[in-house]
Amino acid sequence: MNTRQLLGRLGYEDHMVAAPRVSGAAVSVDVGCGYVDGVLQPVYATVSLDLNMRRVERPLLRRIRARGSHPLGADAHHLPLRDRCAAHVYLRAILEHLEDPEAAMKETRRVLIPGGAADVILPIVTNLVKLYLIELFVEFPFSVPSIVVALWRAHLYWGQPGYYHRREVSPSHLRAHFGIILVRTVYESHKWFRGPWRGATEILTGGRFIPSPQGLYVAHCVLREDEP
Repeated sequence: MNTRQLLGRLGYEDHMVAAPRVSGAAVSVDVGCGYVDGVLQPVYATVSLDLNMRRVERPLLRRIRARGSHPLGADAHHLPLRDRCAAHVYLRAILEHLEDPEAAMKETRRVLIPGGAADVILPIVTNLVKLYLIELFVEFPFSVPSIVVALWRAHLYWGQPGYYHRREVSPSHLRAHFGIILVRTVYESHKWFRGPWRGATEILTGGRFIPSPQGLYVAHCVLREDEP
């Protein structure tokens, strides 16, 4: 563990907030709900959990509370929730940011009730350096602005834990932890079709769909009733 990681860890422990006391009906948990307004739309689960919840932007925090969701600062590796209390867990674009995704998946299994579900979103290309190289050589010169913006954002959030892609995670990792896995692959259109040059590229390609180099795995995982 380097100095930056240690300071981030100490900062997290210093800013923990109390877990909600929920009794009766099972809850839903959005793990890694985000803290920057407009980057990832929350699902407004019973619990909106993020490691950086103390840094959450105020408009986002107000919306979370207004929708009846409890904001919780906690670590996905150690969910502060009792066993088998959640009917639904959301892990949207979060596992690849964790130091130990396997631990987070085990924690998800622990808090899910039998028959409960986990909805997971994973990037197809996890390694950001690999993605930037693909974009640079396949999409040049249109890739340059997006890469510059990405580097600028990395500078802004350099000291915040959980920002970088740390681990390769794929649907095969999910299959090791859940009984039923339904996976679909989602590609959006190439950015050439989403900018000011959209009209020209549609004419040049005859309107054909050209996917972006990056896509998503969208997985629905169910904990079988007979699983321990």
